[in-house]
Amino acid sequence: SPVSAVPLPNALANRDKYLKQLSQSLESFGVCWISGAAGMGKTVASRMIAHQNGNAWASLNFRGQLGEQVASTLSEIANVMPSFDLQGLIIDDLDCPLETSVLDNLNYLIHSANRSDVLIVITSASQPNSDFLFTSNLRIEINTTLAEFTKKDIEEILEKMKVEGKHWAQYTHLVSGGGHPQLAIAFIQSMVTSGWNTD
Repeated sequence: SPVSAVPLPNALANRDKYLKQLSQSLESFGVCWISGAAGMGKTVASRMIAHQNGNAWASLNFRGQLGEQVASTLSEIANVMPSFDLQGLIIDDLDCPLETSVLDNLNYLIHSANRSDVLIVITSASQPNSDFLFTSNLRIEINTTLAEFTKKDIEEILEKMKVEGKHWAQYTHLVSGGGHPQLAIAFIQSMVTSGWNTD
């Protein structure tokens, strides 16, 4: 699906530290890999980096797909990539085991992307393994692991939502288990619905 067709939410934490690392990886290698536990904001980070790097980006979501399906789709996309005028491709939720067929076709896709000057962003719960890095001539520096929101991240989101009072950032950080992004956003959404009323 086209990434630019879905606008980013207004109230986002910039997470500049991570975006800078991702940008450097794209600049150096043409690939970046975003890892982290569920709900850490990998998909949002991938879309943010895509929006920073032009409009012609597409996204493939592999959530819940088996290795055989993933390998087949990667091969198909690699074959047709030169015929599309893409600036970048997000491979989202690549969480199946990187068995030989998946690994081979992922390398083929990256090779095809390099030839077509297409940037690749991969999101996964796991960091890239050594087999992938070795066969694709990449280094572990392509990986950026996302962690919890800081209080500053939450302050930034609340500021964009025009919520006043630093205590809300502290409280949100606390009730979200130390800044788990998905839990923090869910709490903020519920508080917006209640008008920030704790009664």
